[in-house]
Amino acid sequence: MLHILNENHNISNLVDLTNNTAPLNVLYFTASWCGPCKKISPHVETLSNEYPKVNFYKIDVDEFEDLTSEASVNCMPTFLVYKNNQKVGTMEGVDENKLTNLVKNNL
Repeated sequence: MLHILNENHNISNLVDLTNNTAPLNVLYFTASWCGPCKKISPHVETLSNEYPKVNFYKIDVDEFEDLTSEASVNCMPTFLVYKNNQKVGTMEGVDENKLTNLVKNNL
């Protein structure tokens, strides 16, 4: 399921909040002006439909600067994958196959 973050959280708070509801949580850091983000966004939506038990959180880096900084995000798009309150993977860029495998391999 794809969620658009609309309130401020820190990483541990957000992961704690989502841990009880999904086996895997994907934090998707993006920006409205980011061309590569626009390119991979449809694939993220497809993945969220293919894996409805996985929570995907779309986080606008301009709106949530503190969370972005805490997560050490330096480029967009960046994907952080959490399982059982632990980060199990990171991906930067628009490689759709790599993102799909990151999700599948951590379920």
